[in-house]
Amino acid sequence: MEKGGVGFFDSGVGGLTVLDACLPFCRHLPIYYFGDNTHVPYGDKSREELRGYVFSAFDLFLSLGVVAAVVACNTVTALLMDELRRRYSFPIIGIEPAVMSAAQDAGEIYVLTTCATHASARFNMLLRQVKEKYPQARVRDFPCKGLADAVERTWTERVPLAKFLPAGSPNAVVLGCTHYSYLKAEISAFYGARVYDGNDGVARCLSNVLKNRDGRPLCEKTTCFRPFVTTLQVNKIVGRKIGRKKRKKHRKNDVISYKVKSSLRLYFLGEDRLFNRSFYEQMFVFKKKRW
Repeated sequence: MEKGGVGFFDSGVGGLTVLDACLPFCRHLPIYYFGDNTHVPYGDKSREELRGYVFSAFDLFLSLGVVAAVVACNTVTALLMDELRRRYSFPIIGIEPAVMSAAQDAGEIYVLTTCATHASARFNMLLRQVKEKYPQARVRDFPCKGLADAVERTWTERVPLAKFLPAGSPNAVVLGCTHYSYLKAEISAFYGARVYDGNDGVARCLSNVLKNRDGRPLCEKTTCFRPFVTTLQVNKIVGRKIGRKKRKKHRKNDVISYKVKSSLRLYFLGEDRLFNRSFYEQMFVFKKKRW
């Protein structure tokens, strides 16, 4: 495995939305993704429990010589960010709810978080800062117990939002968990309001860290290709067909194998690496969908 890349850590698949936002700025480097799906959700765990899981992953990042790491989990940012920065010498960027951005337009704002983030001192300090800077904004925070786990277990299909979300008619909604980003469009339709997450802010911070580090182009081309090989039920050809046979028309329900080239040097780490790779391929490679 190549060393000297950028590490991404999350409690599961939620951090893949952050990874997708950051790719334009770090794709010239090796990328490592560690999703701790085994212990998801993090939102109902104590600081002591999380230390063991998170420090183990970051020790692995350290052994890989990362030039920067991203905490793509709001709960870990809220509870352990200060400790992580004291413990490790490489730059660490943590995701936080984009409450500041939402509060600029005033009105009533719902902030949807996990239970742990809701109770954390760091998050409550952020809310106080927002209220001081934008006193006309009416910020209300809600812990959505079980929503992150529902996203993880159902692959974002058929999540009953009314079961997890508070009722109301806010002017804006802020997502305080990266798992919720998979439901961004659905949550926007549920409230009829604009929805914010912190993914773009993390991407900007990472681009500044990498640019200040070596001054290299942020989207440098690479000659290293790692193919994704899969078997999918598809309606049209994606990439190029494996083998030298002539291309022919396929029926709608034919199952065909394709090879899709990717310029990413992307490595999945941890016990759940195969699940996270499969989820990434289905949600971000073959769907070609931007979150």
